[in-house]
Amino acid sequence: MKKRPILFTQLLVIVLYFGLPSQAQAQTLAKAQQFSNAGRYEEAEKMYQQLIAQKPGDLSIAMARAYNFSWWGRHIEALKGFSEVLVQEPGHFDALKGSAFAYLYKEDYARSIVAFEQAALIAPNDYDLYLGKGLAFLGDKQYASARAAFTKALSIKPDSAEAKRYLQTVDLAPGFIEGDIWVGYSTLAGQERNVNLRGLQLSLQASKNWRALLKYDNSMGLDILNLASQNRSVPMISGGLIREWNKKLFTEAEYGVRLLEKDQIQHFISAGQVIFLPQNMRIKLGGFAGFGQNLDKEWMGYLSFNLPATPRIRIEPTYYLILPPNSPGVEHRMQLGLQYQTPRGYQLNLYGTYGNTVVPDGAGREQFFGWGLTGIAPFSRIVWGQVAIRQEKGIYYDFTSVSLGAKLRINK
Repeated sequence: MKKRPILFTQLLVIVLYFGLPSQAQAQTLAKAQQFSNAGRYEEAEKMYQQLIAQKPGDLSIAMARAYNFSWWGRHIEALKGFSEVLVQEPGHFDALKGSAFAYLYKEDYARSIVAFEQAALIAPNDYDLYLGKGLAFLGDKQYASARAAFTKALSIKPDSAEAKRYLQTVDLAPGFIEGDIWVGYSTLAGQERNVNLRGLQLSLQASKNWRALLKYDNSMGLDILNLASQNRSVPMISGGLIREWNKKLFTEAEYGVRLLEKDQIQHFISAGQVIFLPQNMRIKLGGFAGFGQNLDKEWMGYLSFNLPATPRIRIEPTYYLILPPNSPGVEHRMQLGLQYQTPRGYQLNLYGTYGNTVVPDGAGREQFFGWGLTGIAPFSRIVWGQVAIRQEKGIYYDFTSVSLGAKLRINK
């Protein structure tokens, strides 16, 4: 949140105006403040330099210049300016407040929280302080403390849509422990199968930047005709990690085994990289490889772009390059997804798929297409519902699966 305390800015200009002996200096300061509010930070900085040269050591000018640096995104210079004020006048409220927000924008959440708490001792009912402190706790993944801070901000300003929105953000944040269970059925070549367990997942927030996953997946034995017709289970067990390097870079890695027929074991590894770009865009690229003794090679690579269409709707085109087992050539697949999310976290994702593959008998390439739907319903902070529907018109038979899931979320 890069919110400027407008009322404070206006008061600051007035205080500075009457605190300066020169009418010309007051006019220069007021003009610099106007440039700063208009986003013309470089021009404002030139004026502040002139004022400092005329009146070095003036706290009022130092404060105004530090705020200009903060809004400019030059947080190190802003913090230096606020620090100079605090050295001369310890406990200066506006310098503490400015430091707190500068640390927040710099993503130094621990120092930001300390500065917000020090400022709150001076002004215990300042709305901006609690909103900023909530954002610092949120960035630091201290969700219970973030909730308390946003709740306090809302008690000060009950009609604040901003505080309400951030409380919803806390509600949707990943739980310390999350458990998922999926059940469903498949229809293969017109033959409907019984409802079965499709998968289980347990995830844990191991630290601020690491999340650990354990998975059990039974879908392969339900979705492949020759296995389903024999009621054969082909379970997959895996474990993985998600690393958040910073707010713009996530890495996913997973290793597992699939228990095939005749006591064969297939090992597999998968990895993905998420890169967040300006304008709320992101790219994900990754892949999968399966291997084992006396088993054919199997691999897949993909690249997706997630793009905002409106504040609530996103578009995600994805390209897959796949080498299925027992295949004489690679398969190309394109998928186009449409994602919608409400402010309360309800999600609906629709996607269509088109591709072609080499027919094993060497008769050339055949086309296939399909579509799918997934949804998430956060019934409460603890229990969420999930749904997934998938239909594919394949080369040898048509395939449909319907699954329902539940997610249990536990926080500290």
